[in-house]
Amino acid sequence: MNQPRNGPSNPFLSLLGDVRSTSDRLLQSDDLAARANYSRRLASGAIYFRTLSLEMATRANALAPISRLPREILIMIITIPCTILARIDDQPHPAWRARGADSVDGTVRWVIQKGSLGWVRMTHVCRAWRATLLDARHLWAQNIGVLPKALLTFLERAGPAAPLSIGFRLSPQVCGPSCEALYAPLPLDRVRQMSWSLTETADSTYLHRNIVTLERGLPILETLDIDCDVNPEPRALEGMHHNHFLLPNLRSFNVDRFYVPFTMPNLTELFLHRPPIPMPDILDDLRASTSLNCARFERCRFAPMKSPLALPNLKFLFLDCCDTPENQSVYDLFETFMALPASTKLEIIVGGPSDDSDDPHLTYTEHDMLAVLRFCIRSHARSGTAPNILTLDGNSGDVRLSQYKKQIDVHDPVWHAPWMVGTMLAQISDIDGKFEDMLKMPAAPLVFHFITVLSVFVDAYMSWEVLYEALPNVRALRLDLYSAEDAFDALGRILSTTTEDAGAASTQRILLPRLTFVWVDGDHTWGDWRSDWDKGSPVRESLLRALKTRAEFSAQAGSSAQCVQTLCMQNFKEIRAKGAMWLHELRTVVPVVECIDTVRSIGYWCWDLACFIWFCDHCQ
Repeated sequence: MNQPRNGPSNPFLSLLGDVRSTSDRLLQSDDLAARANYSRRLASGAIYFRTLSLEMATRANALAPISRLPREILIMIITIPCTILARIDDQPHPAWRARGADSVDGTVRWVIQKGSLGWVRMTHVCRAWRATLLDARHLWAQNIGVLPKALLTFLERAGPAAPLSIGFRLSPQVCGPSCEALYAPLPLDRVRQMSWSLTETADSTYLHRNIVTLERGLPILETLDIDCDVNPEPRALEGMHHNHFLLPNLRSFNVDRFYVPFTMPNLTELFLHRPPIPMPDILDDLRASTSLNCARFERCRFAPMKSPLALPNLKFLFLDCCDTPENQSVYDLFETFMALPASTKLEIIVGGPSDDSDDPHLTYTEHDMLAVLRFCIRSHARSGTAPNILTLDGNSGDVRLSQYKKQIDVHDPVWHAPWMVGTMLAQISDIDGKFEDMLKMPAAPLVFHFITVLSVFVDAYMSWEVLYEALPNVRALRLDLYSAEDAFDALGRILSTTTEDAGAASTQRILLPRLTFVWVDGDHTWGDWRSDWDKGSPVRESLLRALKTRAEFSAQAGSSAQCVQTLCMQNFKEIRAKGAMWLHELRTVVPVVECIDTVRSIGYWCWDLACFIWFCDHCQ
C-alpha cells in the first residue's frame, strides 16, 4: 500500500530544506570558492524555476472557468480595474498616470498623463486573454494618447471605425513628440472626445491654426478640453474671426488661454479662462449656442457689445474675477449686454489673487461689491421674487457670492412643510474690509431692503453694529460663530440720535428693530462648554443681557421695536444638563425657548439653514 503523502510538494520541501541547510553551513564557512560555486548553482536553478512557474501559471489561467466566458463578458470583467477610482500611488495603472522625468537639475518632476494601462497588464495573464484584449478595439480607441510615442500603434489597434478619445499632456520635462507630430496623423472625423494640455508657445500656436481646417473637421466631437499655460503667437490669431468652423455635436467646451471661433449649436457647457481674443467676439459666437445651460467665465475682460446676447436656457452662471476696461462696473456691463432667464443661478468671485505670474491680483472696491449685489437682486427681479435671505460665511478662501443652487433632499421632511418658503439673495464668503465699507454706504439699506433672514456662519470679522445697521428689516437671525459675544452685545446696544435743531431731545433706537426670531447654533458657539462650563459664562451672560435690553426697550411706551418672541438653540446638550437656571432666566424674557439636537456632517450646513428658515416661517 502506498504511504500517505503530507502534501503535493514533498519533493520540493526536501529540496528547500537541503538548500537552506547547505547555504546556512556555507555562510559559517570561510571557503569563498565553495560559497561562490553554490551561489551560481542557486541562481541557475532560480531561472529554471521561474520559467516553470510562469508556464504553470499561464496554463492554469487558460484553463480557468473565467476564460470560457463569452468574449464581451470577459472584456467587461478585465476592464473593471481600469474604472475604479483610486489614488495614483494605490493603483498600478490608474486613469491618470504619473510619469516621472529627470530634469537637468537632477530633480524628478511628474507629469500626469490621461489614460489607463490597467487592461494592458491583463494581456500577460495568458495567450487567450492577450488575443482577446489585442482585438478589443474600443479599449485602444478610448486611450489614444496614454503612450504618446505609441500613438500609431494605438490608432491601428483601434481599427477604422471606433470613435476615439484623445488625451495628451505635453511638457518639456518629458521628452516626447510635439503637438504637430501627434495631431497630424489623427483621424479627426472619428474623434468624439479630445483633451490637450500644452506648456509651449509653439504647441499652442500650432493647435490654434490647425485644430480645424477646411480639409479636416471634427464632425462627431462632443467634448473639447484645452489647457494652455501660455498664449499663442499673436500672428496665429490674425484673421481668425473670418472663419467659423461648425462643430455640430459639441456639448462641452472648456478652454484655458485658447479660443478658435466655432459655431456650436448644441453646446450645453462652457468654461473660459483668459481667452486670447476679445470677449465681444466670443459672445457673438455664442449667439448660435441657444442650448447653453452652464457658463463659467474666469478672469475674462468684458467690453460692450453691439447688441445683447440672449441665452434662453442658461441655468448657472459663474463669474470669477472678471473685469472690464470701461469705467462702469463689469457687473452692470454684463447685465446690460446679457439677457439671462429668470431661473439662472449665479456664483460670483469678486476678486482675489491669481496663480499665474503674468496675471496680477484683481482688486475691487466697495462699489464693486454694491454692483454685484444689485446684479443678484435684479436677477431675482426678473422672476418676480424678492430675495429675503442673506448668508455670510467667514470660512472661505475668496470673496464669493453664491445663490442657493443645491438640490433639495426629498427625504428630508422639513422640505415638505407647507410654510417652507424663502429665496436666497446670496451667500457671501470670506467677508473683508471692502464688504464692511459697502455696508457703510448710504445705498446699502436700500439694497438690503428685502432681507428678512440673516444667517452668519463662522466668524465674519466685521463690525456687527455696521452689519445690523444696514439690514433694518431682518426678522430672523441665525448665528453659528466661534466668538458670539460681540454679536450678542450689538443686539442689546441702544443708540441715540439727535437732530440738528437746538434743544431738540435725542431719540433712542435699537439695531434690527424688527427682529423676532433668533437661532443660535451650538456647534461652534458652545464648543468650549463641553470641557469647561465656566468658559461659556461671558457668552451666556451677553445673550441674556441683550434679550433683556431688547424686551425692556420694546416695552417702553411709543417704541416701534419688536422684542424677540422665539429663541432656538441647536445642539445644546450641556445646557440641558447644567444650565437649568440660565434657561429659566431666558424664558422670563423670551416667550418661546427651544432646544434642538441635530446631527450634521462637516461642511454640509445647508440642511441647518433650511431648518432655520422652516422655524422662521413656522413661528410667523
